[in-house]
Amino acid sequence: FLAVQDAEGRFTLSGVNDGAAQLEVRAEGLADTTAPLTGVVGGETRRDVVVRMESGVELAGRVVDASGAGVGGANIFLGAAPQEYQQNELKRATSATDGSFRLTSLSAGSAQISASHPKFASKTVSANLVPRSENKIEIVLTSGAVMEGTITADGKPIAGANVNVSTMGGENKQGESDAKGFY
Repeated sequence: FLAVQDAEGRFTLSGVNDGAAQLEVRAEGLADTTAPLTGVVGGETRRDVVVRMESGVELAGRVVDASGAGVGGANIFLGAAPQEYQQNELKRATSATDGSFRLTSLSAGSAQISASHPKFASKTVSANLVPRSENKIEIVLTSGAVMEGTITADGKPIAGANVNVSTMGGENKQGESDAKGFY
């Protein structure tokens, strides 16, 4: 995101590719907003771009394990949990030691909120976000399944093989085989 320091909210973005584009705007206390841009032509300067933002909604939540204990260090996302390599970029919050987290600048209405932690299976829950209300959710993480096996070729173990499992929900877990081909 480009930081806009202009008191009147003016911005300049250069080098936008030709064709259709989408402008994404984020401001503290306001709902994240997107605005489609059509017919962008290189060399032109478009001065008619106006983005109208609305007040944001807050969501307080807690990530817990199956016993109800808080899970600290969980990454919190708006939408489904992304693949591991995208998590730092798309993370909206990290749960505190007691599992609590807070999301701000959300749009009112139905939302999907996800939590991901290396020791648990990721979980996505639905929330109906209401303006000027105390919106709360709890996300319960479970241990998930464990995958173990051996990678071989011609009956010999393969060390250093990259192993990836993808779920139908789009989550990926990755590992590497050891000197005996075990992962």
